[in-house]
Amino acid sequence: MSSENRTAIGREGEDRAFRYLRDLGYTPVGRNVRVGRDELDAIFLDGEVVVFVEVRTRKDTQISPEETVDSGKRERLSRAMTAYLEEACWSDRESRLDLIAIDSDGLRHTVDLFNL
Repeated sequence: MSSENRTAIGREGEDRAFRYLRDLGYTPVGRNVRVGRDELDAIFLDGEVVVFVEVRTRKDTQISPEETVDSGKRERLSRAMTAYLEEACWSDRESRLDLIAIDSDGLRHTVDLFNL
């Protein structure tokens, strides 16, 4: 699959996830936010909680979207989340990482990925 196709699939998944979370009543704060060399797919507020959202979209069925968030990816996300909270002066706010997984089975929302 070409990188253009992967980018289009990823964008489509992010659009779907963004609409889904907004429909749940989450307040959008940012999308595709660069923090150093890392990127946060989306940032929302769920009440007063800062919710960082990792979106994973897969068209093939060899590996689930959830399986693509390995320990290295979690570490990079944690580092980016911490840096973002400090830059935004939100270090005192509660935060969490949610995962939106999209594949042929549909959309799955895992709340608080670090505390499963």
